[in-house]
Amino acid sequence: MIFSRLVRTRSLSIESALLAVSVLATGCGSSDSQVPSPVGGGSGGAGALEGSGASGSGGAASGASGSGGGGPASGTATDPSASGGSGGAVDSGAAANNGSSGIDGGGAPSSGGEGGAGSGSSSGGAAAGGSCAPPTRLTLAAKISLAVTWPATTAANAGSGTALIWLLQNYSVNGTALSGSSQICGLSLPDIQLSGLGQIAAGGAKVQIQLPPSVWAKTSMPTFATTATQSGWAPQSTFSGDPSVALIGIGLPAGTDPATYAWPGSSWSLPQGTTFPDADGDMNPAVTATPLNGGAYVYPPTAIGLGGSAPVADQVFIASRNSVALSGTWTSCTDLSGAATVKLFDNHVMGCHISGGKGCTTGAANTQADFLDQNRTIYAPGKATFVAKSIGAGASCSDALTALP
Repeated sequence: MIFSRLVRTRSLSIESALLAVSVLATGCGSSDSQVPSPVGGGSGGAGALEGSGASGSGGAASGASGSGGGGPASGTATDPSASGGSGGAVDSGAAANNGSSGIDGGGAPSSGGEGGAGSGSSSGGAAAGGSCAPPTRLTLAAKISLAVTWPATTAANAGSGTALIWLLQNYSVNGTALSGSSQICGLSLPDIQLSGLGQIAAGGAKVQIQLPPSVWAKTSMPTFATTATQSGWAPQSTFSGDPSVALIGIGLPAGTDPATYAWPGSSWSLPQGTTFPDADGDMNPAVTATPLNGGAYVYPPTAIGLGGSAPVADQVFIASRNSVALSGTWTSCTDLSGAATVKLFDNHVMGCHISGGKGCTTGAANTQADFLDQNRTIYAPGKATFVAKSIGAGASCSDALTALP
């Protein structure tokens, strides 16, 4: 269902925010593997003695040294005191050359000579712990930790905290270029401490707006295009994701650039023709958040009243705009981490539902929905980091949450 309205001169805004991220990743293994494996070095060959003495063993891959061959040689040795040495150290899966024996002929025993450095393995060297075979498709779970601050409002104190966002991304791979789609699978927002006036109105100390995993798992929730590039397919390869703008529960008019549009202070100042699609399919505009209630948590007030006498909202309908770009390094064939750049983390309240009652008054300034919007948390994004993991093809949001709890 699509909800729309004409924009008025006063506006309304959001208590919570959503985030969609563009991350790129890569995996390893067979050509179409989702969770690839390292490619190992080849084994060293056995060394044969020049004479008829015992052979030296080939060097082990990845820097291990091979032992020199020892043992008696037939006939009389020219240099019976020659002793066998250890095989040369080998890098990157190279095999040691054969150890040399004692001199031909002679009857006194002699040990094999020092083994030399060998040539590289035919199966390819493992760089810095192993290389990774490029996949044709990649499914990635990602978890972003975003530092946020917010100013005080009439009902709430200023504060700071950490927002957590979980993503599920599906990519097609073309060399070192990735393109595909991303979706949010989870969101955790910091507690909001109510001001003295807010506590009088709500009858409690703090508010926590939640969007449970069941909301994000709905097939009606939107996905967003994402692209990225990376330097290679071995551990320590880097990747760079292009910024991706995500609109959730809101559609701006044609010709409006979502990346540069100046987000208004009130939802009633959004441009004419803005729509509020029912992203989670519950017959309400935008996305439905459910505040905590119990203990120190209370539903957010929709007006100022004494001792919790003001109506409170048990559902808040939220629209958001977000933009994120990720840049990081593969630490293994399946694990990735780095920094996120979050430029947009905007929100507005489009409506609400009164606890024990009906829908909030809305559609104009000085309504119950407008009170929530004017007292929403306006987040200022700060430093952000992320971790990501390659998971199996066909994975769900539940799989992404399990992979990165």
